[in-house]
Amino acid sequence: RSGQPYGMTVSSFTSVSFRPPLILVCIDRRAGFALDVTDELTFAVNVLREDQENVAVRFSTPPEEGRFDSFAWMPGLNGVPLLKGIVASLTCSLERVVEAGDHLIFIGCVQDIRLHGGSSLVWCQSNYHCLPPPVERI
Repeated sequence: RSGQPYGMTVSSFTSVSFRPPLILVCIDRRAGFALDVTDELTFAVNVLREDQENVAVRFSTPPEEGRFDSFAWMPGLNGVPLLKGIVASLTCSLERVVEAGDHLIFIGCVQDIRLHGGSSLVWCQSNYHCLPPPVERI
């Protein structure tokens, strides 16, 4: 997109495999972002903090252009946009795209992880909720 960062809010993101480290995200096939990921072959997942509902809302509503204008970010591996002040980010190389009904399932191999800590924002039962930080193992 002419050198501009782009991104979207996804409601489905999960781990697939530990070895190799694989994750997946599901994206409506009509979303322009789906085509961008396929072209770029690299994408990042930015895990938002519990108080960043405004970021999730902005990245899920039109217009797609300028979504990063109001938020601090930096380029990550291969230039993918990483938001600042988040819980974590995962930068992935695109391994496979699976067609599933009206969505595409993007499977990515994790190339870089940045952990910043805090409670995560999650979408469940049509509402935003807080996922507490993991408990340390003893």
